[in-house]
Amino acid sequence: MKRLGTGTILSALLVSFTLAGCVGAAPTAAPRAPGLYGGVHYSYSRSGNLQANVGLPVDWSTKADCVGGPWYRDRVEIVSGALPPGLRIDPANYHIVGVPTRAGTWHLRVRFINVKCAGKIWRNSLTQDLHITTKGSSAPRRIP
Repeated sequence: MKRLGTGTILSALLVSFTLAGCVGAAPTAAPRAPGLYGGVHYSYSRSGNLQANVGLPVDWSTKADCVGGPWYRDRVEIVSGALPPGLRIDPANYHIVGVPTRAGTWHLRVRFINVKCAGKIWRNSLTQDLHITTKGSSAPRRIP
């Protein structure tokens, strides 16, 4: 009976482990071309449903699925509807910020102007419908 050397055994094990790893392995997806995928939306909500609690601060930023580089928008404006009392769009970064002061549901449409992705204008404007629900009874009183 012929004895196999350590190198031969290790080579055989390496080939069998490599082949075993290939069996049933999912093919890797091709990278996506530069561009905007999924549009622009406020954080945590592609659907536009946002929730907050009366008296607690919110800071919802804008997000975009931009492949190939950073994304920008020149501005954000409310097209229709209104934000809940106590919330506003911060002109410095276009986040929705503030402390809601009243419970209820608000519906509004926002427009993102001149959306740029990967260094080029991707859309002149994109809109998102927002449905903001605030829960609670009233904002806590400040202690003097």
